[in-house]
Amino acid sequence: MIPPIRYRMQESVDARQEPFRRNGFSSLEAVLSTALVGVLMIAALQTAGQSLLRQAATVDHSKSLWLASSLLSEIQSLSYSDPDDDSHVLGPDALESASDKTTFDDVDDFHLWVESPPQTLLGETMEMGDAWARQVTVQWVALNNQGDWTTSPIETGVKMITVHVLHNGHVIETQTALKVEL
Repeated sequence: MIPPIRYRMQESVDARQEPFRRNGFSSLEAVLSTALVGVLMIAALQTAGQSLLRQAATVDHSKSLWLASSLLSEIQSLSYSDPDDDSHVLGPDALESASDKTTFDDVDDFHLWVESPPQTLLGETMEMGDAWARQVTVQWVALNNQGDWTTSPIETGVKMITVHVLHNGHVIETQTALKVEL
């Protein structure tokens, strides 16, 4: 006689060794993951913020270069001395308005000129806002023994024009040029 076949269910090895195995994350793992993502997010946002600040500074620097060079070019295009007045006084003469640069006809008329906000060649306000300003000084200069330009209280035949560009009250660009009497 053939013995009956007995089937026995064989349990898996894993089930016998870990009867209470769970799938998924524990609370501790979730907290640690959230903290790690938070730290990485803060670092990423700080980097992005610094990048935006640097871009804004670059744009401001470009604007200041343009503002300084455009006013300096405007001033240099004028004659060295006033064609209607031979007095040697720096600043606007009697025929010129100290508040209207369109009346200026020589370089030294711009001495102590301030524009806030900046103006075009025709005296119209530029669409840059009140945060920007330009200041000008004009001085007589002469070469000293060391080959450097020094200021002079009297007419020397050379005028130094200095343009300062300010943003929110801080000088962020300065450009200088010389104008020589011919």
